[in-house]
Amino acid sequence: DIYYPVALAEKLSEKELNGSTEPDIICVFNKNISWYFGTDGSTPSTKYDFTTAVLHEITHGLGFSGFFNVENGNGLINNSNELPSIYDYYIFNKNNQRISDNTIFTSPSKELLEQFTSKALKYVGSDEKSALNYVFPSLYAPENWNNGSSLYHLDNSTLNSDNENSLMTAYKCKGEAVHTPGEKTIEMLSEMGWKTISFNFEPLTDLEEAREFVPI
Repeated sequence: DIYYPVALAEKLSEKELNGSTEPDIICVFNKNISWYFGTDGSTPSTKYDFTTAVLHEITHGLGFSGFFNVENGNGLINNSNELPSIYDYYIFNKNNQRISDNTIFTSPSKELLEQFTSKALKYVGSDEKSALNYVFPSLYAPENWNNGSSLYHLDNSTLNSDNENSLMTAYKCKGEAVHTPGEKTIEMLSEMGWKTISFNFEPLTDLEEAREFVPI
């Protein structure tokens, strides 16, 4: 009862789910933005780094996305089945409550909106990490809902342009170049399912045929 982005769903199921000719991720970039197309990270203060933008949007396609939204002053899970994405599933509040749990926070409801705008949401992974007092990433949850930015980015106040984990923060400035996802983002993607590995090999025929005798 959890939705997965098609790229991850295909990875986990080991098969094409949306047709072999259909893309798994589509990114659109504004041609009118003053982009820096170099890949050396030496982005001028007058331009936005295109490599950073591409990596950021691809990461959304890999799993940094979901169904939480706001309508008519209520927070809700915006799909017909009212089921979370795998990213939504890992969002917890400061009381260690899973906010996609409909037995705690009804969808739609003002209580759910209060969670979205609480400035106190985290992406909480495995129980093993919790037992080790692991510091889970804080999510961008400003007091005013920002459609397209809230929840599906890391918190700007704890990660800045000097931090290697800042690729998935909500805002990027001119001259800012981040060309690595960072440890936090990689761990979040890993929790979603990207850590699993599988191989499809062509079966090899097992032959046992004596070619010559070896003297003793």
